[in-house]
Amino acid sequence: MSKSTTSLLIGILQDQGKLSDLVTEHVAELSQHSVWKHKTIQECLDMRTNFKFNDNSLEYREATTTTTTTGPQNLKSFLTNFVPDSTFEEKKFEYCSVNTDCLGWVLERASGTTLASLFQNHLWEPLGCESPALITLDRPKGFGRAAGGICATLRDTARIAQMLINDGKNTKGEDVVPPDYIQAILGNGDVETFSRGSWAQRTDERSTFV
Repeated sequence: MSKSTTSLLIGILQDQGKLSDLVTEHVAELSQHSVWKHKTIQECLDMRTNFKFNDNSLEYREATTTTTTTGPQNLKSFLTNFVPDSTFEEKKFEYCSVNTDCLGWVLERASGTTLASLFQNHLWEPLGCESPALITLDRPKGFGRAAGGICATLRDTARIAQMLINDGKNTKGEDVVPPDYIQAILGNGDVETFSRGSWAQRTDERSTFV
């Protein structure tokens, strides 16, 4: 849910003209690090940045506080100094959560507000969600995680699903996510991966996607 809903925020801010192609155009700290140079927002969405990395590594888990110990780096420091286990010559899909963590930083810089506020202003309020959602922080009062830990009630999650079914509109018929972005999700080119912005589509008689 975390990665997929983060991708919806990307679509909204892209439609508002607030996003450039390169992640380093929004997060200057990453421009000094060779692995992020020339990486695009779309490549991060599709997890085609050529990074091979173990999401369960202790260093990463400590930076995101998904373990009982806290490491020397917070998540932003980890991303700034990120070194993948290896890289690929060819751009291909490889599941790697740091891509979405990077997008969370891009969203905050492009909007000038926190990830939590973006969710509230662009998804929760327009959808008429009835309960607060929770977002994982890398530290107390720290950086919101885009790659994992966003929690919501089943009813509010269903509101997101209904919006997707309704081509990006809420129950009042108002656009929440741009319809062309929803169509890009539905028409993804590689059903076997998370192409087109962290959504996996299953082609069958029910036309489901998750």
